[in-house]
Amino acid sequence: MPVALDRFGLRVRFIENRNSCFDARFEFPEPVRDVTELRRAMHTLFEAARSDIRAGRCEAGPGDARRPGGPAPGP
Repeated sequence: MPVALDRFGLRVRFIENRNSCFDARFEFPEPVRDVTELRRAMHTLFEAARSDIRAGRCEAGPGDARRPGGPAPGP
């Protein structure tokens, strides 16, 4: 589920089970200035994820979500 959005990227929370979750941060290629740029940046993120899935780089499950944007920094 989305947790935070700013001009630099998106933070998503992945819930593995009742007692375990993690956040992942997905950085945009460039900071966005308006809704049009946000839409393009989100499209770029989703296309990259789709390419990874098609190439078989996302088969291990939820842990793979940590790789594209790295671990989310603390609060």
